[in-house]
Amino acid sequence: MASQTRAPIALSPTPVRRTYRGGANIRRLLGDPAPVVSDTPEEWVCSVTPAVNPGFPVIDGEGLSKVAGPGSTTLRDLVRADPAGLLGPDHSRRFGDQTALLVKLIDAAERLSIQVHPDKAFAAAMLGSPFGKTEAWYILGAQPVDGVEPYLLFGFKDGVTRQRWAELFWQQDIDGMIDCLNRITPQPGQVFLIEAGTPHAIGAGCFLVEAQEPTDFTFRAEWTRADGSRIDDKLIHQGVGFDKVIDCFAFGETAAARVRRNTMIAPRVVRDDAAATVRTLLDESDTDCFAMQEIVVRTTLQCEGDGRFSALVVLSGEGAIGFDGGQTPVTAGHQFFLPAGLDSFQLVNTGSGDLHVLRCLPPRVG
Repeated sequence: MASQTRAPIALSPTPVRRTYRGGANIRRLLGDPAPVVSDTPEEWVCSVTPAVNPGFPVIDGEGLSKVAGPGSTTLRDLVRADPAGLLGPDHSRRFGDQTALLVKLIDAAERLSIQVHPDKAFAAAMLGSPFGKTEAWYILGAQPVDGVEPYLLFGFKDGVTRQRWAELFWQQDIDGMIDCLNRITPQPGQVFLIEAGTPHAIGAGCFLVEAQEPTDFTFRAEWTRADGSRIDDKLIHQGVGFDKVIDCFAFGETAAARVRRNTMIAPRVVRDDAAATVRTLLDESDTDCFAMQEIVVRTTLQCEGDGRFSALVVLSGEGAIGFDGGQTPVTAGHQFFLPAGLDSFQLVNTGSGDLHVLRCLPPRVG
């Protein structure tokens, strides 16, 4: 049998509660014959990051991915036992037993609150973390809800000042805050990079994969949910106080430059032939936080490990991951942690249609 550091590690689904509702598309992807909207609109993939959910009943270990099969072993347990073997020696020398990556499936049945995430400097100074929360979205689906076209709120419009935003924040003028942000109608296949400090909100009807730095730090500009109920204060300001929320937002030319640079990152095709199509969605030329690849396999594709571990999400189709020592079957909804020691592997299509997967990688080190 192949060593744990040289074989795919299958993970169980990891639903996470949030302050908004959704998740039916996630349940459908996972094979639920009767998916419904619920308070678990997110699925966390390859997660060693606990969810922060004050105001909710406590669920021990919420947000931590578990190894598929019997028992309750988490991916965090495995990584802590052998960080160099699973994450790679270069990665573990820099980050220890932290993956430096979190992947999510997000399915919104209602608009998320307007929010912002801290950068590394703010997170280090105020939250004691080496990671902020820059993130990226790969749009899987976008459908109207109650006659309203799906949308994203992304970045400040020109001319929004710190003073104006602070006034709207303290007044809780939600319509005013929405009017300060750019509204975008997303399409499946599009990619958006949301640097820490950029205001944003996902609208109802959006289904996406998110890659991000591995924290659950969200500062909310809105203090209530869609149903009007109050959000726990810690979920608004992460315990550092309301006065610090405004400090997380980037204003002026910095904000305008981010909108110009990050609205719809153009994917790059790196392979397109009879066997497969591979697109780089994001890499180090876009951000130093993570990388994303979209892979469509028609027959068989040889993949290289690149000295890094990766998270693999199967979006559609049927097939297998072949490796030295065995073969693991895959189908839509399956998720895998591919250790850094898995130097090479094959993605094999065994179904009647394409095998469609998304691969996310941590920051490159060394």
